[in-house]
Amino acid sequence: MVGILTVLGTLLYYAERTVLVFLFCYGNFAFLIYELSVAGIQISNEDPIKGTLLNTGVFTIYLMSTIPLLFYFIIGKNSVSVSRILSVGIAYLVGISIRIFCVFVLVFIIYIFIQSQSRTAQIAIAIITLLSLWKYNQNYAKTRWKLPFQKMLLVAIPITLISISLITYYTLSIKKGSTNGRLLMNKVAFDHITDHFWTGTGIGAFTKYYPEWQAAYFRSTPNPPHFFLLSAGESYIVFNEYLQLFETVGIFGTIILGIFLIRFLRTKSAKDSDLLHIAKLTVISILSCGFTSYPFHINITLFVLMLSICIAFKFDENKSTPLFFNTFQIKNKKISYAILTICLIASLYLTIQTGRQYQAISEWKKTGTDNGLPRSEQQSIYENIYPLLKKDGKFLTEYGIFLSQDSLEKNKAIVILKQAKGQFMSKATMEALGNAYWKTKDYNNAIECYKWVSDYIPSLFTPRFNLLKLYLQSGNITEALKTGNTIITMSPKIPSDEVDNIKQETRQMLEKYN
Repeated sequence: MVGILTVLGTLLYYAERTVLVFLFCYGNFAFLIYELSVAGIQISNEDPIKGTLLNTGVFTIYLMSTIPLLFYFIIGKNSVSVSRILSVGIAYLVGISIRIFCVFVLVFIIYIFIQSQSRTAQIAIAIITLLSLWKYNQNYAKTRWKLPFQKMLLVAIPITLISISLITYYTLSIKKGSTNGRLLMNKVAFDHITDHFWTGTGIGAFTKYYPEWQAAYFRSTPNPPHFFLLSAGESYIVFNEYLQLFETVGIFGTIILGIFLIRFLRTKSAKDSDLLHIAKLTVISILSCGFTSYPFHINITLFVLMLSICIAFKFDENKSTPLFFNTFQIKNKKISYAILTICLIASLYLTIQTGRQYQAISEWKKTGTDNGLPRSEQQSIYENIYPLLKKDGKFLTEYGIFLSQDSLEKNKAIVILKQAKGQFMSKATMEALGNAYWKTKDYNNAIECYKWVSDYIPSLFTPRFNLLKLYLQSGNITEALKTGNTIITMSPKIPSDEVDNIKQETRQMLEKYN
């Protein structure tokens, strides 16, 4: 996805200015209205509010990225550039109509934020609102109130800090379990910040490292806070993009990205100052969501981010930039055409590869139990798409589970599941690998797998109960008694009949050895 967006961004940067403006303003606005219309239907049906996106959190992050554009249409000096194609009177009426419509859209978005109880959106919208009001009122303050810039800062900064503090206090009282989970993930990730300090784990590798770190934390901490035990879950995103980004690219990558961001914020344009300001605010809105959520993992927000950056550098008139950044402005047409040709070739290659993977994933979905395909046909599909998806940990896990169901394929299942473990550490992967070892009576490796799952998510009863069975079958009575006592004394996250049955069976097992 990063490669595709990089190529697409380069193509858009060298596109005509009108194309960029159309995509950024009207294309983005049209998609927003479509998403809100879907959300309206979901509200009327009392369904989760998520538009066409993955979940409510992703949807609110996307909506947050559109707030600056709505401000541009509502209060910008050149909010609706229709006077160039219509008469002045009609342009005025159209402009007023669009402003009123955008106000209703903004109110509806705020209603969605309130209904979804999105902490990230509430904090981010406060930041963007203050910055927008600052932008559009600073000239008024200078001319009418005669306030110098320094005094304006003395007024604005305390108000901003107090507002953010109050909203943060309020939002932390919402969804305390989720907040505790995020605190745990941030702590675990921060404890390993020096492991790959210089170059990071590499793009895409964090999802492999983090589960290991969380399991190691609970394994090495005898008495962790109780709320950490209950809030620990299966996650590969720490809900702090800057911490995760640093872990991924290291100090060198972080410095390069920081320099790029500074250069982006220094872009200037006298002719299109309002539009440039909104592009910057859009980026800031996405960046502000990154402190408590995951906007860099959402394709639509990455596209909006890339489009905003293209707008800024395309319209930039700042001539006082370091020489390194002047490469953004290539005047030689031959060099520009060469770059475009390279990007088109790269785009074609990425499109073909993505198409092949998409086709493989479509075939993979056919292997689901609901499709009723014969086992021989499912195996043929797995074997055919394996070369294309052999780096996909989720695919390898499902393939390994499928193979483990055949007693003749147990050893091959172990091989595939070990490959999955190398790409994607998850509860499902480790449980499947533990089961495969169990079926081959390799108790030591099976125990290691279930110990890992029990450390990774310590509030789960089933993995620990399976670990108890393995200790008993392998003759390790000491560890069995220790594990059994832990199960009996554990507090369930959510009381259920299943937990009660596990505790009862554990007591019956221990009675034989006490």
